[in-house]
Amino acid sequence: MSRRIRVGICAWADPALIESGAFYPRKSMSAEARLRHYASVFDVVEVNSSYYAIPDVRITERWAERTPPGFLFHVKAYALLTGHHPRRESLPAEVEALLPRHPTLTRRGEIDASSVPAPGMGFSSARAGPASANRASNTRAMRGGTMAFPRQKSVRSVAGWNLRA
Repeated sequence: MSRRIRVGICAWADPALIESGAFYPRKSMSAEARLRHYASVFDVVEVNSSYYAIPDVRITERWAERTPPGFLFHVKAYALLTGHHPRRESLPAEVEALLPRHPTLTRRGEIDASSVPAPGMGFSSARAGPASANRASNTRAMRGGTMAFPRQKSVRSVAGWNLRA
């Protein structure tokens, strides 16, 4: 059985990649143009921003529209899903509503993960779309806090949070 090896980098908007002038045809390109150019060279990319905030469904739909079939987004899991401490402004509204009045903060001002109720403890991930009917078949590969999913118009689930790609 042969396996396909994919090669990509950590982000299509990495400042070093843009500033070097060696990869993109122009330094001043729109986000859409950068992603389209990136996808014309590589067939996979890591989405790092999802660690800091769960991407809006409309944004992920635009990513899918701007890449060819078979393109793979390797999505880093949201900080809270990996046991890290999220910034208050990154919490979905329904999760923030369940926080205690004065949640425990880290020394950097993040919400201590122990202050946030675990999935299944009274909140749903409705912000990110309808729940997946079959998580086992929809989830691709969750390793090291990341999840890869191919570019297609379907809902994929990451530890209870649904992402559309």
